[in-house]
Amino acid sequence: MFQFLSIGLVIVFTSIPTLLLIYLLLPNRESVVTSVDDLKIGEYVVEAQVSEDCELIGKTRREVEREYGVKIRSILPRRLSRSGRIHSGATLIMEVPVDKLPIISSIKGLTLAPQSAQIEGKEVIEALITSASTLINYTISDLDVLNKYGVRIVGISAGDRRIYGRISHVVLRPGDALLLIGSEESIARFMSDYGLVPLRTRGAKLFDVKKGVVSIAVLAGATIASLMGVNIALAFLTGVIALMLSGAVNYRRIYQYIDWSVLIFIASFLSLGYAMSSSGLSTVIAGILPKSLIVLFLITALIANFVNNVSAATIMTPIALTYPNPLLAVTVVAMASTTTFLTPFSHPANLLVYNPGNYRPRDYLTMGALLLTLVLVITLLFAHAL
Repeated sequence: MFQFLSIGLVIVFTSIPTLLLIYLLLPNRESVVTSVDDLKIGEYVVEAQVSEDCELIGKTRREVEREYGVKIRSILPRRLSRSGRIHSGATLIMEVPVDKLPIISSIKGLTLAPQSAQIEGKEVIEALITSASTLINYTISDLDVLNKYGVRIVGISAGDRRIYGRISHVVLRPGDALLLIGSEESIARFMSDYGLVPLRTRGAKLFDVKKGVVSIAVLAGATIASLMGVNIALAFLTGVIALMLSGAVNYRRIYQYIDWSVLIFIASFLSLGYAMSSSGLSTVIAGILPKSLIVLFLITALIANFVNNVSAATIMTPIALTYPNPLLAVTVVAMASTTTFLTPFSHPANLLVYNPGNYRPRDYLTMGALLLTLVLVITLLFAHAL
């Protein structure tokens, strides 16, 4: 079981400086807006109430800003906040990026305001106020959105206008963006009635502690079950069913959670690897290749990067077993098949970050070559081939 442990640990720790170097060398390309979904507001002004058991009490404004990546514009009431420290009963007017909202909402004792009822669903949607909207010239306090629709307006982006007081008193203008929390159906009805336009189709999700604990427990249970000998597909399929029954996953939207392009990608190359192995092609290759660990590593790495890591292991393991020291050769194959750094399509992880990071194939080729060389040298040192 621990055949690869020592060499794997050395590769992990020695690759950290290389990864830091890659981080510095990789170009930082700004995203190009190509669709309406790419348009979104960077930061919203939100209002949060501090209760007696809040973990922020006693901290200074600067400490909170530094720890959570937000900007506190004011602490209300101002007469009690001259020391600059957060106190019980205060209301914080904060400038928060959308991706930080789940973190802010999970702070103990801090409640997004206004909060007069529990909202089911906890979907977070960004909505733009157009010139045709009937919300123009009204304030949030003028609207009975919570009781009428079951939706809370927890944040506002008002362009160049500076907001230091309560967001419920801000007069709404065309071009303002609202941050809405509620069920998807309720938010859709509210936006339709008032002529609002969604800024992106998939909203953020507030952190739900109960669902998070259940999800982690199910993941741990499925992993332990597979380690104890249960078929891995059966173990994780059971885990998915448990998540659905517990309510941690909405079964009606489960198809939206699957990245189908990655799934089809994996299935296609697993089939290809099995076909090459069962057809006898791997046996033919074994008769042609010289019995060199360096050649074995390079060919396995080449297959892993241009076909798939699992396929590379499937094809090259029978070849490795023909070597004078089969266990050593299999170790080389195992290490080489993990060096899927050279192309975007060689591993699902590469594929997942390809578009969001605006990377190009040459980025993978140049930076991945550094990691591949490192793994090659360490593997051959352990195999006493250098």
